[in-house]
Amino acid sequence: MGIGIFTKHYRTAHGAAATTAFFFAGLSAITSSKVLKKPLSLISVILGMMTLGALALFSLGMITSGSLTSDIAYDSEFYMGLGPGGMEHMIIYPAGLWLAGFSWHLLTQRETQTKK
Repeated sequence: MGIGIFTKHYRTAHGAAATTAFFFAGLSAITSSKVLKKPLSLISVILGMMTLGALALFSLGMITSGSLTSDIAYDSEFYMGLGPGGMEHMIIYPAGLWLAGFSWHLLTQRETQTKK
């Protein structure tokens, strides 16, 4: 919600909200592996690590390129040739895939009734 409220024109608030959302998306993917069965638990960890790794590379790119203090997103070698927008997509795609898989898992679970 914070990413939508604080658009890119509110650079600091938007960056803080996006970083928080991306970080916890990756962390959620990793920790959800405790309640998932294989192979979804392994895929969940991999997608979470991909999200956090891409977030780390994106953050390093923002710091080293000087984009934190500018209205322009400069290119960095940490973006692996994708540019800042492409690297942002590499953060959100694994998180979105995990969210779809985890949602599917929750939707297909059957409730067990306890006898009284």
